Amino acid sequence: MPSNRNGDLGCRCSFSSTIQPASERMAQISLSEIATAIADSVALLETPPKTPTSSLEDILKNRLFAYYSRHNADDTSRHLASISSQKEIELLTAREALSIIQRVQKILDVELDESLQEPPPLGTRDLAKLRTLLSLVFKWGVEPLYVRVSGGWPESIMAGGTHPKIIDLTSDSDDYGILTELTSSIVALVFPQGVQGRISQTLITTSILSRHIAHVLLPSIALGWLPESLSSSSAPVLHELRPLVMRLLKL
Repeated sequence: MPSNRNGDLGCRCSFSSTIQPASERMAQISLSEIATAIADSVALLETPPKTPTSSLEDILKNRLFAYYSRHNADDTSRHLASISSQKEIELLTAREALSIIQRVQKILDVELDESLQEPPPLGTRDLAKLRTLLSLVFKWGVEPLYVRVSGGWPESIMAGGTHPKIIDLTSDSDDYGILTELTSSIVALVFPQGVQGRISQTLITTSILSRHIAHVLLPSIALGWLPESLSSSSAPVLHELRPLVMRLLKL
């Protein structure tokens, strides 16, 4: 019996010596998650070389199909197959691009102290892909949504010198909701802990502040200071954006 206990003890000692420190396991998980996100960005941004040349709409659809196939998102793929508008496909691409950026930002945005390792580094090519995704978020998401939403405001109609027109309230409400979602999510990338919290110190944040600050401020100010006369239950004023805009203006 003593020999068995010694044998068990020896086995436990041998096993414990192979246990990987928690910090190393977390670092490996982070690297794996970033690699997966970058692979997703490749699916969203690049067209397979053997794909026959076709319209931009077909190219973007094929990229989205490739992206969703990586996640076994059959329902979304079926919905994508029913979309015939290039603008809708571009918007869907912009929203998925933002989701990838959010995943990477969550990994990179850590508060460093003595107990934490530095976040995993990003290669030059990986950073270029993330910057391209970020550009698509604004080019195909925020900017056209802002144009469509603000086009339904009386002030915009009067300033443009055009005659009043019938506005599709259902469509406009959907656009307003998506614009709110995208704008709030982008601002949250900069201020992950809210108005009283720190500013994120990642390369993604740097790209937003150095390349897209005007594109962030325009819809943020419009949504945060929307006149009450233009607001509704489906298009509320985003009062919570106001202090965040003031912080952005002071950077």
